Amino acid sequence: MPAQNQVVDCLNYENKTDAQLLVLLKNCHERFDRNPSSAEKIISSVNYEFKRRQKVACSIPYLFTIRQVGVLKAFGYEVGDTGITDDKKRQFILDLVVKSEIPPIDQGSPIEFKRLVKSWADPKTRLRIRRLINKLEHYVHEYGNYKYNQRARNHWLRDIEYLEIQASDDSYNKYSVNH
Repeated sequence: MPAQNQVVDCLNYENKTDAQLLVLLKNCHERFDRNPSSAEKIISSVNYEFKRRQKVACSIPYLFTIRQVGVLKAFGYEVGDTGITDDKKRQFILDLVVKSEIPPIDQGSPIEFKRLVKSWADPKTRLRIRRLINKLEHYVHEYGNYKYNQRARNHWLRDIEYLEIQASDDSYNKYSVNH
């Protein structure tokens, strides 16, 4: 049986699609407790690969495998009657968004993708958390007053409350290099 490090090293990140890397990232975060050192190496490698691909996607035409969706949708965040009703599962995804590089998501042009990455700030920063809070607050104000969206509104409000607590955590930097 190969050593765990050999398994981590042979994952060929550069040969995986953006969507496959995103699935790998989610799986590692979900199973982090089973083998933290291996999971941390994979997470770090996936984020490194996303960062490398961001640079490529911002400068030249890029073959995106994650089509024009928002960042939250790309990570699997959904609310409401047909979304994720379990608070912990939604908040797990929000944590993933806070801690991860933005994967290459088709925005129509390299310039638009570059704007998207810059607007989300660096991972693990209060600015990233603030961006998430602002996005969810926008959803509450824009879509939360419709009768059919009451469950979604409640999910967004609980998730905003959760993120506000995370933003007060001293482990997050105050400033982001992007802003």
